[in-house]
Amino acid sequence: MITLGLLIAAFEHSLRKDSWRAPTEEQKRYFRTLAEWGFDLHWVERMVNDPSAENDADAQPTGEIAAA
Repeated sequence: MITLGLLIAAFEHSLRKDSWRAPTEEQKRYFRTLAEWGFDLHWVERMVNDPSAENDADAQPTGEIAAA
């Protein structure tokens, strides 16, 4: 798990703040995998694979933490 955390942190560090504008296939796969693992993506992260997410007001996080 520590190795996975380090790999994810390294990949996150390599992302630019405007990666959603022209994402690579690797970036698309990364965000798709996070979503499949159950991570709640921010609306701007969802735009990497779904550009229409920008206009989806319901998709924007409220800042509330869901109960586990």
